This record gives sequence, C-alpha cells and structure tokens, in this order.
Amino acid sequence: GGGAGGPSGGDRAAKRPKRDRDVVGPLVPLTGPVTVRPPANEEERKEVEKWKEERRKAYPTPANVARRAAEAAALREAGGLDPKKSERMAKLREILEKQRAMGLDHAAGTTDMLDGGYG
Repeated sequence: GGGAGGPSGGDRAAKRPKRDRDVVGPLVPLTGPVTVRPPANEEERKEVEKWKEERRKAYPTPANVARRAAEAAALREAGGLDPKKSERMAKLREILEKQRAMGLDHAAGTTDMLDGGYG
C-alpha cells in the first residue's frame, strides 16, 4: 500500500535523518563591536551635544509621559491631525540622507526608507 498513512507515505520529514543544512547554528553578528570615537572637531561635538539634549527631552520621565498623554488627547479632540508630522518627516529624511551619504544606511537597516512610504 502507498496511502498517506502507509509505510511508503506519511510524514517523510520526521523520518529522514537531519543533515547539516537542516541544523541552524548560533547567530553570528554581521559586524564587530560598536566603537564610539570622540568627535573629530567642534562642529561634531556640538552636533553630539544637540543630539543628547534631544534624547533627554524625549526620555520617558513621568513629566514627559504626562505631556505626551495630554498632547495625544488634544490631538484626538482636534480630529487626529498632527501639525508636527511634516516637521518629523523632514527631520527623518535629513537623518536618512546623512546615513546614506556616510554609507551607514545598510548597517542601520534604513536603505529603502527614503524610497518607501516614509515621506
């Protein structure tokens, strides 16, 4: 007999021996460890400080969480239109263009973000 449950049918994948290509090894990082170099000049130092300050402002402190909740409530009341969206999209585009110019877009996983539905 050759039915699905018979000796020649059935679950072949469970009966065949495992091969090297069937076994997934440990994940290996594609790049080495991240090294942070000091700013090369005053302009870079200022840019880093500006970035740090922006991150501090966005950190989820209780005050920031409350402020965002109030903004979200006001946004819902206004019909869901976000006046800051175009500003954020312009900033994102600027960052993505910098990454692309520096050749970091592939490592950051942002290669197709400018081409996709991100602005």
